[in-house]
Amino acid sequence: MPTPRCRLPAERAFALIALTELRTRLCQRSPEFVKWWDAHEIRSTASGRKTMNHPTKGSARVRAHELSCQ
Repeated sequence: MPTPRCRLPAERAFALIALTELRTRLCQRSPEFVKWWDAHEIRSTASGRKTMNHPTKGSARVRAHELSCQ
């Protein structure tokens, strides 16, 4: 069964609202987070290789692809 086209943009909008609320709470509670947030540039990469560093599992190199629905 195909996913209705309106569902994905709505879910993305709710996720963005939740992320914005989380960022606001973290900024209110942590001056250190504010410094960290302001110091890091957020970039979008459609695809490529990324290295993710987990504090207990170590690093993992993965291929990443951005998917979009139209």
